Amino acid sequence: MRPVELRLRNFRSFFGDDFTFDFRDRHLVGVVGPIGSGKSSILDAIAFALYGRTPTVGRGTKALIHQRAEHAAVALRFDVDGELWEAQRMLRRKGAGDHALYRLADDTADAEKLEQVIGEAEVNERVAELLGLDFDAFGRSVLLAQGRFADFLMARPGERDKVLKGVFGLGRIDGMRAVAKERAREAEIEAEKATVSVQHLAELEAATAARKEGLAAGVERLTALEAVEPEVRTITAAIETATSEQQTAELYLKELRTLIEAFPDDDAVSTILSIARDAAERRVATAESLVQATDGLEAVEAQSKVAQITRSTLEGATALLAAGQEQQAAVSEADEALGRGKERLGQAVAEVAGQADRVALASRQAGLAADAVADRSAALAAAETGYHEAMHADMATSLRRRLHEGEPCPVCEQAVATVPTVSAEGADVGAALSALEAARRDRARAEETNTKASAALESAKTAHEDATRRSAEAEATAGELEQRQGQLRVVAAATTSELTTLVGSPDIEATVDAMRQEVAASAGAHDAAKTARENARADHDAAIESEQVSAKRLADLRVTLTGIAARIDDAPEIADDVDSIADGAATLRTMVDQSARDTTKRRDQAATIARDHAKELGHLMDDSGVTGSFDEALGGLRSRVEVHRDEITGAEQQLEGKADQIELRDAHVAAMKTYQALAGDLTDARFVRFLLDEERRSLAELGSEHFQRLSNGRYRFTEDGAFDIVDLTTAEAVRKADSLSGGETFLASLGLALALAEIVARGGGRLDAFFLDEGFGTLDLEHLDLAMEGIESLVGEDGNRLVVVVSHVPELRHRVEDLIELDRNPTTGDTRVLSG
Repeated sequence: MRPVELRLRNFRSFFGDDFTFDFRDRHLVGVVGPIGSGKSSILDAIAFALYGRTPTVGRGTKALIHQRAEHAAVALRFDVDGELWEAQRMLRRKGAGDHALYRLADDTADAEKLEQVIGEAEVNERVAELLGLDFDAFGRSVLLAQGRFADFLMARPGERDKVLKGVFGLGRIDGMRAVAKERAREAEIEAEKATVSVQHLAELEAATAARKEGLAAGVERLTALEAVEPEVRTITAAIETATSEQQTAELYLKELRTLIEAFPDDDAVSTILSIARDAAERRVATAESLVQATDGLEAVEAQSKVAQITRSTLEGATALLAAGQEQQAAVSEADEALGRGKERLGQAVAEVAGQADRVALASRQAGLAADAVADRSAALAAAETGYHEAMHADMATSLRRRLHEGEPCPVCEQAVATVPTVSAEGADVGAALSALEAARRDRARAEETNTKASAALESAKTAHEDATRRSAEAEATAGELEQRQGQLRVVAAATTSELTTLVGSPDIEATVDAMRQEVAASAGAHDAAKTARENARADHDAAIESEQVSAKRLADLRVTLTGIAARIDDAPEIADDVDSIADGAATLRTMVDQSARDTTKRRDQAATIARDHAKELGHLMDDSGVTGSFDEALGGLRSRVEVHRDEITGAEQQLEGKADQIELRDAHVAAMKTYQALAGDLTDARFVRFLLDEERRSLAELGSEHFQRLSNGRYRFTEDGAFDIVDLTTAEAVRKADSLSGGETFLASLGLALALAEIVARGGGRLDAFFLDEGFGTLDLEHLDLAMEGIESLVGEDGNRLVVVVSHVPELRHRVEDLIELDRNPTTGDTRVLSG
C-alpha cells in the first residue's frame, strides 16, 4: 500500500476546509513543527481512513472531530499492486458516520468508480484483505506510531507471527488450507455417493437374478392362457349376445310397463269424450241465444234514437233552467246592492252640505278673531307709547330738580346755563304701566281666540274635503251597481226567452218534467235489452271456454295415445275427432298388452341361453386357474412379463458400469485422504510454522546487521528468532529486549523495520510505505545520523517507497529535504500548514 493523496476536514486540530497532502512522486517526507501543531494527526488520519480507528484514540472516533465542528471527514487515495483505491470516512457528533471504499479507473478528480464497498465493517474487512494486515499488524509493521515503536519487538510470538504472515503474504496459506478442507469435504461427499451407487448395483444384481426366475414362470403361464384364449373369446361373445338380447327385451318390457301405467283409464276416456260432445252442443245453443239478444238490443236502440232528441232537449233545458235560476238570484242581489248604494249616496250628500255650513261658520269666526287681534294690537301700541312718555316725563322732572346754574350736568357733564322750569306735578307712571299690562292681556286673549278659530276653520275644511270625496265615491259605486243591475236583467230575460223557445211552451217547468219521464222510460228499456245481451254473451263465452277446456283435454288424450302408438309397431294412426280417438284408445290397449306378453317370453329365453354359456365359461376358467376377468388376467400377465424383461434389460445395462463405479469410489476416497492430509499440513502449527521460523531467523539475522550498525557495534539479535538482545560489549551476554533504554529500543525497532522491508523486497514483495512518529528525540547526534542513514536506505532500496517521518527534532530539517511544515495558531490552537 502506497498513499497517493490525503484530504482532511475538521479532523482533530485541522479545522475548516479540506487540507490536501499530495504524496505523488514523493519518497522521504518529514513532518515537522512545534509540539501540538498536528503532526501525529496526519498519521492518525491515514490509519483512520484505512481501518476506521487510530493508534491513539482507538474506537472512540467522535473525539477525532474538531471541537468547534459538528462533523469531520477523511479521504485517502492509495495504490495496492497497481490498483488505485480511495477510502472515504465521515464522522458526525450526532448519528452514524459514513464509510466507503472505491476502486478507481484512474488518478483523476472525477475518476470512474469500478468497484465500491459501503459500510464500516465491510470497508474495514476489504482494506485488511487488500493490505494483508489487520489494524494491529499494520500498527506493528507499517505505521510505527508515537510511543509504539517497540510494539513488534515487545510483542508475544503469536502476535509477531500474525504480523509476519500479513507482511510476507503467508495469509494466503489460510485460504489454501480452507480450499483443501473444502476439496476434502467435496471428495468425501462424492465417495459416499459412489459407495451408495456400488451398494445399489450389488443389490440390483441379486434382484435381477430373482427377476429372471420370475420371468420364466410368467412366460410359461402366459403360453397356457394364450392357448385357451380363442375358446374363451367364443363363449364370451355368445354370452354377450344373449345378455344383450335379454337386456334389450328387459328395456323394452320396462318401456311397455311404463306405457301401460301411462295408458288412460277407460272411464276417464269415456268422460272426456262425453264432455267434449256436450260442450260442442252447448256452444251452438248459446250462440243462437246471443244472436237473439243482440237483435233485441238493436231494436231498442232504434227506438231510443227518437228519445235521444228529447234527451238532448232535456239536457239543454235543464242547463238553461239552472242558469236562469242563478241569474234571477243575481238580479235580486243586484237590486239590494243598488238600494244600499243609493242610501249611502244620500247620506254622503247630506254630510257634504253639513260640512259646508261648518266651514262657513268657522270662516266667519276666524275673521272676527283676526279683527279683534288687530284692535288689541293697536290698543297695546298706544299703551306702550303712553308708558314711555310717562317715564320720560318723570325722569326729566327728577333731573331738573338736581340741576343748578353753573354746575355740570350729571348727564352731559356741561355747565348748566339755565335750569328748566319744573312742573309741580310729575307724570303718573304707575297708571301708564297698568294700562300697558291690561292692553297686553287683551291682545294675548285675542291671539288665543284667533288661533283656535283658525284651527277650527282648517278642521272644518278637512272634514268637508273628506265628505266630498266619500260622496263622489258613493255616487260612482251607485252608478256601477245600477249598470250591473241592468246587465243582469238583460241576461236573465234572454235566458228565459231561449228556454221558452227550446221547450216550445211557456209552461217551462211542466214541459221539462214530462221530458224527464219520457227519457227515463227509454233508458230503462235500453238497459234491460243491454243486460239481456250481456247475459247471452256471458253464457256463450262460458260455453266456448268449456269447449276449449274439453278440446284441450281431448287433445292431451290424443297426444298421449299418439305417443303410445309411436312405440308400438303397426299401431293405427289417430285422428283428432272424438270417434277416432275413442277407437284408437281401444285398439292401442289391446296391442300394448300383447306386446308385453311377447317381450317377456323373448327375455326369458335369452336369459336361459346366457346362463348356460356362463356355466361353460366358468368351467373353462377354473381349468385355467383364472379368477376374475380373463382379459385382465391375460393383459396383466403380459404387462408383467414385459416389465420384467425391461427391468432385466435396464439392470444388465446398469451392471455393465459396476466396475467403473467401484473405480470411481476408490478414486474419490484417495482424493479425500490426500486433501485431508494437505489441510492438516497447512495449519499454523506445521507448514506455516516452518515458513515463519525461516522468516524469523532471516529477520533476526538481517535485523542484527542493521541493529549492530545503528548501535555502533554494541547490539545484535539472537539467531533463534526470539529477538532477544545479544550485548556484544559484555561477552555476548543475552538479555531481554525490555532491558534496553528508550533510545536503544528505538534503534532496535528501526533495525527490525529496515530488515523487514529488505526481506520483503528480496522475496519479490513490497512494503511500499513506512510511517515513523517520533523516537528520534531519544538519540544523540551520532545515533541520529545512523538512524537517518537507515531510513534513507529504506527509500533507496525501492524507488517507489514512501517513508513519512514525524519529529520535532530540529536536526531532522537538515537531513530531509521534502518537508511538511506545520504550525499552531496561538489563539485557537488550530493547525496551520506552512509548506509541503
